[in-house]
Amino acid sequence: MILVTGATGKTGSRVAAQLLERGFDVRAQIHDAAKADQVPADAGIVVAAFEEPDAWDAAVSGCEAIYLVSAAGPDQRRQESSVIDAAVRAGTGPRVVKVGAMGLDDPAAGRIPVQHARIRDDLAASGLPWTVLALSQLMDNLFLYTQPVTEMGILPVPAGDALIAWVDPDDVAAVAVAALTMPGHAGRTYDVTGPEALHHTEVADRLGTAFGRQVSYVDVAPEDAIAGMVAAGVPEWVAAGVTETNAWYAAGGAAEPTDVVATVAGRTPATMADFLTRRLTT
Repeated sequence: MILVTGATGKTGSRVAAQLLERGFDVRAQIHDAAKADQVPADAGIVVAAFEEPDAWDAAVSGCEAIYLVSAAGPDQRRQESSVIDAAVRAGTGPRVVKVGAMGLDDPAAGRIPVQHARIRDDLAASGLPWTVLALSQLMDNLFLYTQPVTEMGILPVPAGDALIAWVDPDDVAAVAVAALTMPGHAGRTYDVTGPEALHHTEVADRLGTAFGRQVSYVDVAPEDAIAGMVAAGVPEWVAAGVTETNAWYAAGGAAEPTDVVATVAGRTPATMADFLTRRLTT
């Protein structure tokens, strides 16, 4: 049995689907029973909230592996520690594959990677076999900009002249499935990227092609980006962290594509054009 946390999220939903396609037993974690209809029919379901540490003993019971992902925030370390502690108490030593962000060991990357680095250190101290997937920017995050792209023809991001090797969430899931089910990945941190590093002007061009309109990149001032995210309901801590990470991208932090998708998952990583075509036509 493999526990997939965040089973209705951007990567967790894809991890669950790929595991089921390969014949593995999946226990899908959701934090709200009302989301049960979003989980694949062949998966078991467990309702467990990160704010409820006592719920995780039942969630991890009998599991040989755990896919660990949660929302960014100041409490992320405490929340994910609930899962790690429950896995230790289970006594079966399940392997844990945790999703993080690139820049784990670079304080300049901002508060979000720092949280992930601390959780990685907690995993290392736990005695459990672990793997961390340190992601570049998820291509799925482009859809956060659907409104300005479609209504105003702009891609507003505080990223300067950043080059980012954006990664398809399906490719992230494929790497996760390999780490969850195959030997040889314990104690590894993988920087998971796509195959090409793109400037946001190039991203805007690809969005324009996909949406059938002219799209221009607008380099937003950091303080305006934070204000806009907060106005849209993003917690201020997260908004500030996203802006810090974008500054790190602008300094070249995620500009180098890696071969992790090919070497670990055994597949050719998708380009952004591939991803947008698939998402907008299926």
